[in-house]
Amino acid sequence: MIPIDLEVGTHQSLEALLGDLKNSVLISRSAGDIFGKIELANRRGVLKLEVWAVGELGLTKGHNTHQTVYQVGQEQGLDKCHQAEVGPQLLRQNLVPLGQMWIIAMELISDSDGDLCLFSVGHDSMGRWLGTSYGRWSANFWKPSTRLVFVRSAKPAL
Repeated sequence: MIPIDLEVGTHQSLEALLGDLKNSVLISRSAGDIFGKIELANRRGVLKLEVWAVGELGLTKGHNTHQTVYQVGQEQGLDKCHQAEVGPQLLRQNLVPLGQMWIIAMELISDSDGDLCLFSVGHDSMGRWLGTSYGRWSANFWKPSTRLVFVRSAKPAL
């Protein structure tokens, strides 16, 4: 488990947040599609995030659906990221270590092709990037090594 304190509500608009990202983060077409559909926090605050591998949650077999992973996370006091700005903010605040790829545990958002997606974030030899992971509830399975970002708790506004 990796704990992270993430500041949210730092921008007044999606355009401002996107502008901050465009110079330093690669953004996939699909991520750009769903970016325009997210809502920003309406005030500044800090989210207590935790990055967990599916196997660390006790799911050691390779056929774990989104529903199962979210349910087991919830049983352990973890919640989905109700503010999808978590993915972009992790990159803007440079909190994704080199060599890591994480999926944001969040509500599914439909891209322009109608595919249900979750944000994914990564940092590799090409740089930092914002992408998507397809989120069809019944079709995708997560391996024990797949890492997801959950919310543990929220602090009051700064």
